[in-house]
Amino acid sequence: MTGNAITVENVSFAYKTARVITDCSVTLRQGAFTFLMGPNGAGKTTLIKVMCGLLKAQCGTVTIDGTPLAVLTNRERARRIGVIEQDTSYLYPYTAEEVVLMGRYAHASFGMFESPEDEEKGHEAMRMTDTLKFRDRSVLTLSGGERRRVEIARVLAQEADILLLDEPSSHLDIKQQRELFKLLRILNKEKGITLFIISHHLNFIREYGEQVFFMKDGKVSKIDNVDVLSAEDNLIKMF
Repeated sequence: MTGNAITVENVSFAYKTARVITDCSVTLRQGAFTFLMGPNGAGKTTLIKVMCGLLKAQCGTVTIDGTPLAVLTNRERARRIGVIEQDTSYLYPYTAEEVVLMGRYAHASFGMFESPEDEEKGHEAMRMTDTLKFRDRSVLTLSGGERRRVEIARVLAQEADILLLDEPSSHLDIKQQRELFKLLRILNKEKGITLFIISHHLNFIREYGEQVFFMKDGKVSKIDNVDVLSAEDNLIKMF
């Protein structure tokens, strides 16, 4: 694939008087498996929220395929961009299927999920993520790895072609982490989904990363040679 999925140009963002992002520019290549790493408090989560429109930048622009994010409605954004936050809390015991069907909001008429097409899209996403077997279980009873797969099924049902994931492997054991990244690899290669992932797992970054960015003090730089991540001294200096 060619072209750019999301382009962030000279973006700045502040919470009241606290500047979090400063003159930040990132080009997310269409169809690429992209990672963002950096120390805690660098502004990574805030950047993802700006990229999907949850937060509005005070300066700069964000575009999707050249179209300014600001001119798109919430539903139009949701048809292009799916987001999985680091920690998703559920106060109500929704079933796994109900959570997945929430992803159909961007397409369903009047916000309803009852149409046969919505149900088929949801079930297809659950089959792909191997979550159909616990479709009737409450998300509150699922393990961390199972819940992550349900959340990925939700954004697949959303039919977004760009996924932004904030540390998706947090709270998962080693086996679950490996299974998660294998699934993401399949989605990237077989479905052509563009991935932008905040992660500090160097083994996955070196194995899967086609683009790698580093964020510190609200600014982003590109790492052209991932081999530098193999040296502990280099990492200490970067952080």
